[in-house]
Amino acid sequence: MKMGYFMLKRVLFFLLLLNSMLTWAVQKLPLADPFILYHDNQYYAYGTSDPNGIVVYTSDDLQFWTKASSLALHKNNSYADRWFWAPEVYYLNGQFYMYYSADEHICVATSQSPLGPFVQDVKQPMFADKAIDNSLFIDDDGSAYLFCVRFTDGNAIWMAELESDYKTIKANTWRLCFTANTSGWESDWGKIAEGPFCIKHEGYYYLTYSANHYQSHNYGVGYAFTLDIKGSWAKYNGNPVLQKPNGLVGSGHHCLFRDKDDQLKMAFHAHKSETTVNPRETYITSVDFVKPPRGMSILTVSQDYQPAYLGSNTAIRTVTEPSGAKIYISGNQFKVEGTDVQNVSLYTIDGRLAGCKAEQPFSFIMPDSGLYLAVIRYQHDLQELVKVVM
Repeated sequence: MKMGYFMLKRVLFFLLLLNSMLTWAVQKLPLADPFILYHDNQYYAYGTSDPNGIVVYTSDDLQFWTKASSLALHKNNSYADRWFWAPEVYYLNGQFYMYYSADEHICVATSQSPLGPFVQDVKQPMFADKAIDNSLFIDDDGSAYLFCVRFTDGNAIWMAELESDYKTIKANTWRLCFTANTSGWESDWGKIAEGPFCIKHEGYYYLTYSANHYQSHNYGVGYAFTLDIKGSWAKYNGNPVLQKPNGLVGSGHHCLFRDKDDQLKMAFHAHKSETTVNPRETYITSVDFVKPPRGMSILTVSQDYQPAYLGSNTAIRTVTEPSGAKIYISGNQFKVEGTDVQNVSLYTIDGRLAGCKAEQPFSFIMPDSGLYLAVIRYQHDLQELVKVVM
């Protein structure tokens, strides 16, 4: 009876351990309004998350993200002390510029590192009017433009030119790009067009944006285009290009960036679930331009997204197939092969260590059939948990 009690405790402990691994494996990056910077072979993610400022995460692979030990921007270094939303970071003039909104005013702060600390030289917004959702665009000739949302007709998208310091709005250059439509896909909840992001392709300017209230399931992404950035914009008649992709809801407020392979990507947020909005979570997908037989290229967004996970790849990942090794099972023999494998531990389902090998060959003879759990550790500290049925 006593042995049975201790065996039950061991089984429960191991199942809790396994559950924590599974929980880690599905914990997504809790970041809204995401922006991703790629600099010196490192990805940096910024977004809306912390009431005290702007957080930053780093990643080597766009999939697993580690939170920095301190805020990239703290409210003590900013114009305002609340509502830190939708940051973007760019490397310009030998330093990093962070554009963000605080207390519904657009601000810019600078730093010598993408991790911060970002500091406002003068703790004032870029202009006096209320505005949110800033985004920087630099044209081929070096001209800089600031896109943002102003509360002039609902949430409307505006643009202004910047001086060469990237901080000062040029006088008399404000232009209304467009407002939200009052019918069609944009009219689900409120008159809202927000989250602008501009990109240029084959001479055309593509201004991507989000429409509807961010709490709506139908929050989504569309785009408008023009040949003259200072002229009028026409919305693409195939909008939205992203809305409820493969089971997500509330998908939008995105950025576009190029990964280390120079592939165009989109980072966007979506609701935590169909019944819970916050914390919104970050996803990444691919973007392409498709050339039709006639006319301009069409911007397309893949519906096959990749969640961004919170946690470094030094933790244990629960996988179906190991990423850097091959598993062979023959009769009662279990074997792992892989050039980067450092060691392999094998556990029974009740938590007992069945075997451990720290050098090749990683081969085990199992006395009993049944379910086992193999932990494979690689040379770069990545660990993977694999279920094995003998």
